[in-house]
Amino acid sequence: MFFVMPINRRDKPRFDAYVDGILLDNNDELATNSFIYGAEVKEEAGKSYKIKTNQEFSEIGKIKDRLVTKVHNTPIFIVSENFKELLQNNFSGQAEFFEVKFDIVNKKPLEGYFICNILSIYNCIDYENSIVDYEFYDENEKGHGQIYTIDSMVIDESKIPIDAHIFLLGNFPKPIILVSQEMRNAIEDRGITGFSFVNPEDFMI
Repeated sequence: MFFVMPINRRDKPRFDAYVDGILLDNNDELATNSFIYGAEVKEEAGKSYKIKTNQEFSEIGKIKDRLVTKVHNTPIFIVSENFKELLQNNFSGQAEFFEVKFDIVNKKPLEGYFICNILSIYNCIDYENSIVDYEFYDENEKGHGQIYTIDSMVIDESKIPIDAHIFLLGNFPKPIILVSQEMRNAIEDRGITGFSFVNPEDFMI
């Protein structure tokens, strides 16, 4: 069984912190958010990053193991050392991590967090049994192209490798994270905070 793990602002608990900002490299130059495509970012190996917070659009709140963050108007998956260790020790090879520092969160600098770049993407929707809208429709009203909206989603687990525990949903323009029951259990058993899980049938975007 798999679950959607939302990373958008609208899905965060009410009193959690939220950061809206821009991503910078070590030279304080604008960096591309290359961490939303389900592929290794080889040319970035060993680099670290900074996020310059736009305080007007950010929110003060509780700091948890997942810090809800958006850069350049796109969600970016930011996690703590605690979550990083969980993946590296129990689900190795499924993500890579890049150190990131925030200039200000809750009125002070914040360190000890990482960009989590998920390394796999699978087009695993059961289209026959899901309720989705497409980017384009032909004269017969048959949808094609990328998915535009999701009202309910059924996962075809035959399209997912048996050893996949965290990955991105394919054929959708924004990052949607899916995790296995095993990973959900590990996150909850370890008391890692800031994560929520939604049954695919109940997920809408």
